[in-house]
Amino acid sequence: MKHLALIFGLSLSLLALTTVTGQSQNYPAKTIKIVVPYPAGGPTDLVGRTVADALTKELKRTVIVENKAGAGGTIGSDTVVKSAPDGYTLLLGLMGPISIAPKIAPNLPYDPLKDLAPIRLVAIMPEVLVARPQIGLRTLAEVVAFGKANPGKLTIASAGSGSLPHLAAELLKRETGIDALHVPYRGAAPAVNDLIGGQVDLMFGDGPVLLPQVLGKLLVPLVVASDKRLPVLPDVSTSSEAGFPTVRSENWYGVLAPKGTPRPIIEALDRAVATGMAEPKIEESFAQLGAYIVKEGTPETFSTFLAGQLEKWGGLARDVGAKVE
Repeated sequence: MKHLALIFGLSLSLLALTTVTGQSQNYPAKTIKIVVPYPAGGPTDLVGRTVADALTKELKRTVIVENKAGAGGTIGSDTVVKSAPDGYTLLLGLMGPISIAPKIAPNLPYDPLKDLAPIRLVAIMPEVLVARPQIGLRTLAEVVAFGKANPGKLTIASAGSGSLPHLAAELLKRETGIDALHVPYRGAAPAVNDLIGGQVDLMFGDGPVLLPQVLGKLLVPLVVASDKRLPVLPDVSTSSEAGFPTVRSENWYGVLAPKGTPRPIIEALDRAVATGMAEPKIEESFAQLGAYIVKEGTPETFSTFLAGQLEKWGGLARDVGAKVE
């Protein structure tokens, strides 16, 4: 009986291996879906649709976007975690649901490092620190000097507790030693409106949120919180150039799959994303948004990156008592 059980078990394993191999060789055989865990129309949706178009071109199969918003991006992310690991349901991952929420969201039903298979880091979008013109600050050094000379007088708006703009502000305070008041809003739009109106002094934000106001001279760009300048803001120093290299806050976008997705499929998707997103027109369009395409990397380097981001941002969010909104 033991021999029969062993033979039966080996047969099942061989059948499963053969099935996976067949699926990988025939991949893709049908439409692929990328879940974007935020509403249609925003920067995340734009990135997701650009990736979908690139994959459609490279894989010669239709790749569609499904917007599944809610709970700071965690609902859509959980949907992918619970999907079949066959390469036909993918996730456009980003900071909130992958690098922040796991440390502060109670009863989160997934662990991004254990339940998702990294495919490729696609793009980086540095945060830009801006100020209302009336305050007279023009550089990060001036912000730090003013903040230290006037404890508690600076106010920094954000898109809400636990958002990257909030945590970028907390990182600024921690790394420079300034005393400033965080003012959370329900979204970026009301925060920007109050910043322009003079109700608050400073704000970190992504390019798509702040660039129209910066280029329209309604807000003053102080620093790009990165080690790489943005072509759309060529005269704005990076935090490294400004002498504060640890004040580095960058949103990111990447493609992930459910855990257990066969390695040949992961590799095929990695190649397709890398090749498809290397189009000069895509690079130029992302540059105008204040972002840049990540040209180097593997699933393994993306995995290491994710672990570091979760430790940095999730840990900071937990330490400052941030909440998922």
